Amino acid sequence: MKKRNRLTMYLFLISTFLLSSAGFGADGNCQHRGILKGRIVALGIAGASAISPVGTFLPGGPIHDNPIFAAYTQPGRILDPVRILVGSTSNFGAPVADVVIP
Repeated sequence: MKKRNRLTMYLFLISTFLLSSAGFGADGNCQHRGILKGRIVALGIAGASAISPVGTFLPGGPIHDNPIFAAYTQPGRILDPVRILVGSTSNFGAPVADVVIP
């Protein structure tokens, strides 16, 4: 595992611990303690940030109303509504699409 990925994992675990123990009062007694449930949805994505389900595309939009694009929204395809998209700062080695950055 790369050093940056380990750091991300450690920060996630620390923040999970802090959120789960946030119910302790100043005297150390537990006022409210819940269970924080989660799952790992992506590994090895450099600069991972935002996460969101693909969701559905509404009528009137370019994806929904174009049969070629709409085919990609079927179950198992790249834009399957139940898939999860993960944002990243990496291009994964691909060339930059627009070399002029404002």
